[in-house]
This record gives sequence, C-alpha cells and structure tokens, in this order.
Amino acid sequence: MSFRIGTLVLLMLVGISTKLSAQKIEKGLEALKVFNFATAKEVFDKNMKKNPTGASFGFTKYYLTPNTPFFNLDSARFHYQNAKEYWATLEKKDKEELAEIGINDITLGQLNSQLSQGAFDLAKKTSTLEAWKFFLKTYPEATQIPEATSLRDQLAFQMAKEKDTWEAYQSFYEEFPEAKQKKEAFDLYELRLFSVKTQSNIPAVFDEFIKRYPENSYIPIAKDSLYKLATASGEVANYITFIRTYPDNPNVLKAWEEVYHLSIDFTPEGYESLLKNYSDYPHKSAIEEELALSKLDLLVIRKDAQYGYCGLDGKVVVDFNYDNADPFINGLARVYKTGKYGFITKSGKEVIPPAYEDAEPFQEGLAVVKLNGKYGAINPRGILVVPCKYEELEAWSEGLAPVQIGDYYGYLDKKGKLSIPARFEAAEPFNNGLAMIKLDGKYGFINRAGQITISCAYDWAEAFSPQGLARIRKNEKFGILTLTGQLLVPAEYDQIEPKFNAGLAMAVKAGKFGFIDTTGVLRIPILYDYSASIQLKGGFQDGLAKVEQNKKFGFIDTSGKVAFPLRYPDLQYFSEGLVGVKILGKWGFADRTDKLVVKAIYDQVFPFQQGLARVVKAGKTGFINLKGEEIIPLNLPSAEDVKNGVILYQQNGMTGILSITGKPLMAPELDDYTWINNEILQVKKSGRLGYWKLSEQSWLWEEPTPQK
Repeated sequence: MSFRIGTLVLLMLVGISTKLSAQKIEKGLEALKVFNFATAKEVFDKNMKKNPTGASFGFTKYYLTPNTPFFNLDSARFHYQNAKEYWATLEKKDKEELAEIGINDITLGQLNSQLSQGAFDLAKKTSTLEAWKFFLKTYPEATQIPEATSLRDQLAFQMAKEKDTWEAYQSFYEEFPEAKQKKEAFDLYELRLFSVKTQSNIPAVFDEFIKRYPENSYIPIAKDSLYKLATASGEVANYITFIRTYPDNPNVLKAWEEVYHLSIDFTPEGYESLLKNYSDYPHKSAIEEELALSKLDLLVIRKDAQYGYCGLDGKVVVDFNYDNADPFINGLARVYKTGKYGFITKSGKEVIPPAYEDAEPFQEGLAVVKLNGKYGAINPRGILVVPCKYEELEAWSEGLAPVQIGDYYGYLDKKGKLSIPARFEAAEPFNNGLAMIKLDGKYGFINRAGQITISCAYDWAEAFSPQGLARIRKNEKFGILTLTGQLLVPAEYDQIEPKFNAGLAMAVKAGKFGFIDTTGVLRIPILYDYSASIQLKGGFQDGLAKVEQNKKFGFIDTSGKVAFPLRYPDLQYFSEGLVGVKILGKWGFADRTDKLVVKAIYDQVFPFQQGLARVVKAGKTGFINLKGEEIIPLNLPSAEDVKNGVILYQQNGMTGILSITGKPLMAPELDDYTWINNEILQVKKSGRLGYWKLSEQSWLWEEPTPQK
C-alpha cells in the first residue's frame, strides 16, 4: 500500500510524461506476445515509476500467462488492483496515450475477467471449502460468483452429510443461510437431533426433547413415542399416570379412550366405577347416558323379520337393524347381520361390527370368534388379539384358554401367546388353578405353568368343584381327588354322585349306596338299594335323602337316621310340607308325620308350587291345594307346574295361561314360550314374537303383522 501511495504521489508531483513510457510499455507487451518474458519483466520493472498504470497492466498479463513457472494469481491480482487504481487517477490525455497501446477500460475489464476465470478454475481444481471461500471473498464482482456460490454450497453440504451429525447440519444452514440445500440441511438437522437425543428410547428423553426443542418438526413423533412408551404395559394405571403427567400431550384423549375400554365391562358397575374413580373423565355425560341405558332390562323384539330391543316399558331402545339378536349378557348382546356376528351395547353402539362367522360371549375380556373357518379372539374394542388360525379355541378361564394346534392341545394366554405348548390329547379350562388334561390316553391335571401336578393316571376325570374336589375313575371304579392330588376317596366305588348336598354325596358299591362327606369319610353306611328311582333323583334335599330297602322307600336325615318310614313303593321329595307317596299304584300326599293328607287316587302327582300341585288322572290334568281340594278341575290335556302365579297349559298343541284360581288369562294360542323373569313371559303367537306382562295381563310388546 505504501508503494502505491508513493507511486501516485510521485506521478502527481513529478508529472512524468507517459508518452515515452507508453512506448516502452508497448515493447514489453510485444515481448510477452513472443514469450520473451525476461525482456517484458525488465521493461515493466524499469517503467514502474514512470508509468505505473502500464507497468502494472503488463505485470498482470505477465503473471497470468499460463503454463509458465511464474504464473501466479496472487501477483497478477496485486498488479491488476494497482493498474485499476492508477487508471482511475489518470488524466484524459494520459489515458488516450495508453489507449494507443491497447490499455483502456475494455482491456482492463478483459484482464479482470481473465484473472477471475483463473482464480475460479484454481478454486474448482482445488475443490476445498477454503478455496471457494477465498474466491468468493476476493473476487466479489466476478461473473462466476453464482456458480462458485453453488459449488461452495454443494461441497459444504456434502461435507455435512459425510459427518451426518446434527451439529454439522446446523453449522451448514447457519453459515450458508442462502444455500438451496438449507431446507434439506435443516430437515436433516432436526432428524439427527431427534435421533441422537432420544436414542435411549425411554420416556424421560422424549419428555426432555419436547421441552427443549418445542419447534422441532419431530415433536409430534416425540409425543407419540412418549405416549407409547409410557403406556407400553397396557395397564390402566400407566394410562392414568400418563394423563396426569403429560396433560398437554395430544394423546391424552387416546389415553382416556384406553382407560374407558380397559375399565368398562359394559355393566352398570363398570360405568359407575369409571365415573367414581376418574372424576375428570372428559366424556362424563356420555358415560352417564351409557350408565342409564346399561341399567335397563332389554328384550329382543322383531319387526318385519328384523330384530331390535325394547325396554320393559315396551319402548324401542335399539332399532330393528339385525337379522337375529341374542339377549344381553354383561352389557353386550350378540347380533347377526348378513351372515355375520358382532356385538352391541345397550345404546345400540356396535362395539364389534358384524364380521364373524361365529362369536361366543365375552369372558375375561375376550370373545372367541370364527373367521374363514378358523378360531381366534377379540377384545371389547374389536381388536383381533388372537389371530383366527386355530381349529378349536375355548373361552379363557383364569387367564388361559385351551387351543387345538394340529392333533394336540395347549393353552394361550390373553395376549395370544402359546403359554403352555400343545402336547396334550385333550385339555379343559382352568378351575381352582388346575386344568384337566389327557396324555397317553390317561387323565391328569396341570397348573398354570404347564407342569403336571396330578399325574396322568386316570381313565376319566372331571373339573374340580368349588370345594376343591374332583371325581376320577380308574379301573372302572370312582374316587375323589383333592387339589393336591391326594386321593381323598380311593377309587373303589361303582359310582359317586357329582354333587355334595348338605356336605354329603352318594357313593355306590355293588348295587348299594351310602354317603361320604367332603373329608372322604363314609358317614352313612352303604345299606340302601341303588334303584332306577334313586338314580333319577337321589341325594339330600332339605336335609333328607330318599332311600330304598327291599323295594320300599323312605327318608333318612344327614346323620343316617330314618326320618320317614321306608314303607312306600315309591315317593317324591317333600314340597311345602307334603310328600307325594305311592299306594297300590296310585299317588297321594302325606305330611311329615306320615299321615295321608291327600288320598292316593291319582296316576301322577307333582311337587307343590305356590300352594298348588299338578295332578293327573285318566289322562287329564288339574291342580289341587294342600288340603287335596281340586282348585282347577282335571280337564286339561296337559299343563306345567305353577310358576310366577300362573299356570301354562296345553291344548291342541297350543299353550294358554290360567291364573292360580283357574281364571283364563290367555286362550291356548301360543306356539312357544320362555320365562324372561318372574313378571314377563316371552311368547310366540302365530309365528310372531311378543312379551306378556303378568301383573298387567297385557302385551308389553307384540310383533306387528308383517307387511306384505
């Protein structure tokens, strides 16, 4: 810089005439043309003080001469800058003299272009970020600036991609904000930042990421990941913790939905529990509506061959949308439409749209379904928890379900995992922590871990009773097992009745029977004849057991003492204080003192119900009271026992209804009937479905005549 200032001052003060020096500069330029570089350099050196513009111009060309040892862009640029500055200070006369030797604005521009091109080519050849930065900084007015900028950005971006770190991408888009790769770099920055900061894949890192980088475009994914990880166990408690901990997470409503599905069993108790336990449930009003509906008793009704449901007031609650429908069980009803089964709630909501060839009621939160001829299971949300790929699948019990795989049986857990391998020839549901299985043709029991806890040594076995007892058979003899596998009763009896009544069960040996207790002790000796009448209906009822000796029947009490004399050819059990007894082929009734209260004049008698007993004589049926008085004359072809204060009787293949006083309530015009409860009778009349309300003696619902 001091050289330039000195030269300029010298030029202005001394006022050197450029005429002569221009001619010398011209000789130097001519020498360059013939590659006489030494002469050219000597000329330019000698004339630098006299004609700095021309000399600097010459030196610029000298150092820009390619393929020479002295080619040097930095030197060329230095002299070009001098030539340009000197040129700007010249008088018009001086410029005209230099123009005569080819130095003017145009040739200076051409020289600048040549210089810029050389610098650009060098930067391109070097291809480093530093080279491009130097070019762009040094030659800001070069025509190659756009291309150089683009190439610099490409190189810088490629270097960032090679590092592939969020820091590298951040550095790129911050240093080169105008680069066309900025958006891609920013996207990659956000991705790598997200990947690195959350690589441990635990809820805490996603929570920290959300708080620290709220503008990151991966925040939605971070929030979803936080939700999935925090609730991975699928437990209600985890969903509630998520809701309480991350109230602003957009998945909170989804979490509440899961709480609903996991908490609700579609019964009133389920809805009430949800409202009680989670007072901040966001859809409380909807739950309250479902709760109200869940408390309703709904009846299956039909109209124009389509099924729906009505309440006990006869009002339609679920419209006629289905080809068939079943009663509600635990808040859900199986419905049938276009050949497929599904489930609805009492609000009519299809929680499982009809899509299955068969479907069983829900048990332990899962329902067995059939699709394409194979069985699987769904949860109340309709999600196929167990794929439909099994030949046979039973309902879950104690968390496990028997499943057939090939020719063998195993057990699935509630997630569809084969918890106990399929190696058994038969398998029954779990009960009391044990399940009966068959292996090598013999029966035994396994625990929930699949371990055989009671060896497969029996020809037959049954599930354990609530008392923890199970009958078994070995070598054609019956015994009783405990849950530990101990033989409480040795396998020595020809038969043991399945139920303990009054703590006693009938045990049979060699055509005789007695009674054993739940400890296996024979409490009542084997003294009594095991006849067909005893087989049909034996055991203790109301503290008495019907027994037979020498073809005579009576009763014993639980101590084995005779409580009613063994003197009748046959008898029934006591009902309302009287017992049906058979005398000389006819039936009557005696009291507990063995006094005959109703003469033995009937061909058949049945137990008393609500003060009346059905009796048959000469093929006709009627009803008598406890005194033996005929309240309803014996002129009915047949009838049922009194139930719910009415008598259903049959005539000409149809059913009618009488009051217990004999008053006709409905003529014999019913095709079929089923008791819904003590108050409502479901009937079919002329093929139409209806409900008869006893207290009002009127139709609660009667199917309209089908429209033609």
